[in-house]
Amino acid sequence: MMIAAAEISEQAQVSNWPMRILLTVLTIAVIAGFFTLIIRSWRRRAARQDQLGSLPDVPQEVTDAVESGELDLVEMRYIGTASDVNWNDKIAYAGLSNRGFAEVGVHGQGVVIDRGVGGVLFIPRDSIVSVRLDKGVAGRAYGKDGVVALRWVHSDQALDTGLRSSSADVRDALQSQVENMAQGGARFTPLAGANTANANTSATTASRDEE
Repeated sequence: MMIAAAEISEQAQVSNWPMRILLTVLTIAVIAGFFTLIIRSWRRRAARQDQLGSLPDVPQEVTDAVESGELDLVEMRYIGTASDVNWNDKIAYAGLSNRGFAEVGVHGQGVVIDRGVGGVLFIPRDSIVSVRLDKGVAGRAYGKDGVVALRWVHSDQALDTGLRSSSADVRDALQSQVENMAQGGARFTPLAGANTANANTSATTASRDEE
């Protein structure tokens, strides 16, 4: 009896091998198909974003104002840039999807976002459509009015760029100054009430909360 049972068990194991091979092949095919779809999606996105062309140059007047200290820069956190159609459609072109600390200033010619090793992103005044407080940008949410979202147009594509500070005063000041600049305000507008020391503390606190 024991020999017969062993033989039956062995036969069952042998008969299961084709099914196991089939299931393994199907699993590999599903995984391969999933990653193929992801790669194709990224390629389509990259091809679409390549049409953005070169980012705007920083005007010499703005550079001079920053270097001379005439234009105050406030530390915030750069959240990223996304398509205005889909807040989760991050723009990977030119590293615009990379989050990190940034120094932000509002000049009469536009908004300066110095991302350190990520480079300087300059948003010209004439390209700015609106500025608002929102819950998030580029797939990152921080609660009601937690992010300053700048909507601007580049190469006929509307984009949303997000800047974050844990201080509501800093966010409110940036929104107000961008609105003032867009309406033809002062040549450069320091972020009144949002001094660098306070912003540094806010940015440091935010980094602990957001990583």
